[in-house]
Amino acid sequence: MPQTERIPSELFHFAYCGAFDEEVAQLAELAAPERWQTSPESKPFDILHSYIYHTFKKLSQDYNAATTREERDMIIQINEKHQKCCFNTGLFTSKYESIYAFFEENKNEGKQPWYLVGFLKESNPQLAPFKTLPERPKYFSDTSVLIYDPRLPIRANKDHILGDPENIKRLPAKYRDNEVLLNNLFIGAVKMAETKVSANYRLAIPQYFNGRIQLLIPLTFDSEKVDIALAIEREDDIYKARTCLTLDMAYNNARLLVKPDVNWITTGKIKQDDSAHDEKVEYI
Repeated sequence: MPQTERIPSELFHFAYCGAFDEEVAQLAELAAPERWQTSPESKPFDILHSYIYHTFKKLSQDYNAATTREERDMIIQINEKHQKCCFNTGLFTSKYESIYAFFEENKNEGKQPWYLVGFLKESNPQLAPFKTLPERPKYFSDTSVLIYDPRLPIRANKDHILGDPENIKRLPAKYRDNEVLLNNLFIGAVKMAETKVSANYRLAIPQYFNGRIQLLIPLTFDSEKVDIALAIEREDDIYKARTCLTLDMAYNNARLLVKPDVNWITTGKIKQDDSAHDEKVEYI
C-alpha cells in the first residue's frame, strides 16, 4: 500500500503517467477553453504540461508540511481502502465543475506508488470513493500581495539583469551589444512601467516563484510594443527586481495562479482597456 506520510515532490516520481501527452490533451478538452500552447512551434499544450507539473510540486510540498491526516486529505487525498488517490488541478470545466487528477495504486513492485488514470470532473462516478474532495492549490493567504502598491519604489538590480547571460538573451536583440544605450533604455523603461502600473494596478500580474508571490510588469524600450516582463518582489517597503522574462515565460509562470486577463502579456501591447484608470484601491 502506498505510504501516506510523505510523498515525492515530482509528479513522475509519485506516479507512472504513461501517455502523459495524451492525458494532457484530454485535460485541455475537458477544461474550459483557454491558451495552453506558447506558440505554434512549441510543444502542444506546453503551458498545460508546466501547469500540472508545478501544481503537483506545490501540493506535494503542502502535503508533506501538513501535520494531520485531515489536513493532508484536503491537499492530496489517498484512499487506502479503495487504493485510489486524487488531487484538485485548480482547473474548471466550462460549466465550472472542478477537475481532478485521478490515480490508482501501481501494482508493479519497485515502481512509482501510483499510476495516473486520467483527469476527471467532480461529478464523475470514479471519484465516488472519496467522501470529500481535495481543495484547490493555495499559493497565498493575504490577497494584498496580488495588488501593486504605487507607494513603494521599484529598485532594479541592473548589474544582474543587464549582466547575466540568461537575462541578456531575453532583452531586445538590437540593443544587447550597446551597453550604454541598453542601460539608459532600461532605466527609462522601468520608470515608465512604474508610472503605468501606478495609474492602473491591474497591469501588474502576479506569479508564484520559489515559494513567494511576485508581480510582473511590462517593460517597453522604444515603442508601444512590450518587450519583456520585469519580475518585482516586495521586500519590506520597496519592490526589488532581479530578473526579466520573455512574454511567453511570463504567461507560463502567471498561469499557475490564474488565467491572466490583461492584454499586454498575450499580445505585447497595452490596449486602451488595460490603460484605463480603475476603481480606487485602499492600501493598508
